Amino acid sequence: MDKKEVSAMVNMRGVKGYFLFRQATPFDVTEVHVNLTNLGGRVGPYHVHLFPTPPMRSPPQTTCSNDNVGGHWNPFGLDTKDSSYPSGPGSTHDRYEVGDLSGRHGALEGKAQTDATFTDFNLPLFGRNSIVGRSVVIHQPDGVRFLCSSIGYPGEVHVARATFRHPVFGLLTERNQLQAQFLDGNMPMTGPRSIVGRSLVVHYANGSR
Repeated sequence: MDKKEVSAMVNMRGVKGYFLFRQATPFDVTEVHVNLTNLGGRVGPYHVHLFPTPPMRSPPQTTCSNDNVGGHWNPFGLDTKDSSYPSGPGSTHDRYEVGDLSGRHGALEGKAQTDATFTDFNLPLFGRNSIVGRSVVIHQPDGVRFLCSSIGYPGEVHVARATFRHPVFGLLTERNQLQAQFLDGNMPMTGPRSIVGRSLVVHYANGSR
């Protein structure tokens, strides 16, 4: 099994840099490298959110909105308002939301720039709880969303889209790294098992189409 390496490139509101995530196997910790410049003390917490940023350019306040990227990635349904939820770094990583990066590793308040590396025991790049294809959102100190970027593969990526027009309207997007599309349950986009040119059927709760 090949190791995974994904990144979120940041270039918004004068802030430039990246988040780099590496995991050798599903059983290894994930290494995270954060490099950001020109923060100007304007930011604070940062998290992984459910969905990638939209493909169309839009103002930051729209791009990073809840309608586009959703809330924190929290596959285990932890309640951040519960009194037992950690108030900052220092607890075991499994006690935080998977997406709560600043909760585990510290926020960015007061920093002009940062270049930090840390390991994370609860940030999978493999499997159903993977952060790949989601987004990183950086908030202002008061919690307002400020910056965001999709988490994706740095190499060539195949993209397939299915558009729904009736009775449900929407878009489903599948992105696969070219060299990893047969791993981890990904749907292949090349070869005899490719999903390209086929159809996607959404069923009612009773099983009917």
